[in-house]
Amino acid sequence: MDKLNWALSEGYDGLRVAGNVGWLEQKDWKSFTAYERRVNECLPGHHIIGLCSYLLSKSGVSEVVYVIENHQYALLRRDGRWELVENSERKRSEDAIRRQNEQLKALHNILLSITQTL
Repeated sequence: MDKLNWALSEGYDGLRVAGNVGWLEQKDWKSFTAYERRVNECLPGHHIIGLCSYLLSKSGVSEVVYVIENHQYALLRRDGRWELVENSERKRSEDAIRRQNEQLKALHNILLSITQTL
């Protein structure tokens, strides 16, 4: 957060962070996922973009599922083509929040028109 505050004070729009976890061994996944979960809790609401790269050759199915579940997007190379996979749970949550905001805005407009007619 100190680096983000510095970047903002210097006139930058935010901070970009990149990490490569090619060093990660199978035995380290559990503690690493706990660490990443804590980092992910800090990012919302801040001007930070993070890019994490994982080696598929060192990852099993459960690790790939973890990456997709715990990141907003995953970019996968399959059959020579790049595919963007969006976290469906996160997308559903964002869609629900968007719908609630639209409902609140509509309710606000109704109440505003009622108070104006009084």
